[in-house]
Amino acid sequence: PPRGGGGGRGGSLMCPTKNKKLLVKELSGDDDASLRRISGQYTERMLEAGPPSLLTTIFYHFERSGGKGFMVMGSLLPINAPVDELWDLKGCADDKAMRRNGKAVPQVHKRWFRCHWLIAEATCMDHMLPRSRQGYYKGKKDARTKSFDLPGRACDEIFDAIKKDVGMLTREEVMDYSLLVAVIRRPKGDNKPEPEGG
Repeated sequence: PPRGGGGGRGGSLMCPTKNKKLLVKELSGDDDASLRRISGQYTERMLEAGPPSLLTTIFYHFERSGGKGFMVMGSLLPINAPVDELWDLKGCADDKAMRRNGKAVPQVHKRWFRCHWLIAEATCMDHMLPRSRQGYYKGKKDARTKSFDLPGRACDEIFDAIKKDVGMLTREEVMDYSLLVAVIRRPKGDNKPEPEGG
């Protein structure tokens, strides 16, 4: 069933297909207009030679009666392997952990009316926060300095792909995007094929 109130950004609806290889996502008016505006440059980047893009693959963009826009995109996560960690990295204070130790991290946001949370975090008194907020806040702090060990060649390939992707997004004046990093831990000596998807 569709997930709302957090399934997508800003509470938009998002629903996986039965095989979990695709997601159907509802678009806000601004997102729908932005996708229409950049579709040409996005398609060129996805098809060009050189380092393959790390951008989400969008297969279909459509409109339902009433003018509401939707898109069908490839799932970013493997469909046949448990994800131990999932990091949403933007290079700013919005960086966060979405999954740790194989479990989802509850997204417990502070709001203006929770002044005591603001004071506790500003004065390094995190122990005064509810446990759910402590876990979320720790994930945000850890995400700021999170690093990943990669072989040199893989690191260079990923860097080159990100550089080209960000170059296209910058030229198109798109500013709200993330690098999603999934960590799958495998036992030493596990020679199973790489997880499918993502």
